Amino acid sequence: HHIMEGRWIRDETVVDDYARFWFRGDGWRKQYTWWAAYALWQRSLLLHHRPSEGITGSLFGDLDAHYHSWLRTHYSPRGECMFTSCHADGEENSAGLDGCRPTINAAMYGEANALSHIAASLGNESRARYFEAEASRWRR
Repeated sequence: HHIMEGRWIRDETVVDDYARFWFRGDGWRKQYTWWAAYALWQRSLLLHHRPSEGITGSLFGDLDAHYHSWLRTHYSPRGECMFTSCHADGEENSAGLDGCRPTINAAMYGEANALSHIAASLGNESRARYFEAEASRWRR
């Protein structure tokens, strides 16, 4: 949510550096659920009008890898859902035990949808179609 809030900072380098820290620095990207691709996509629409411009386009490969990293480590084929501990999803233990988390499924939909738009803006039609299909899968 920091990137979403940072959309309104006039100095673009603040959020650009923050995004670089998370994706090319020492940031621990999977400690909690977050929607980096969606936030960067929304920011790029506000600042540049096209997702291919600015930091969003240059981080597309990292954002793509981040999405697939979540699938590798948190997807449950049995439940067809994203699985994690409740505290890592920003919820209290009393809100539900470890298991399938609808909040992460929703975040994955937003990420796939954003990645589809970013890929299309970059002219990468195969990745755009792939992520469009992923968004449809999560939307079910």
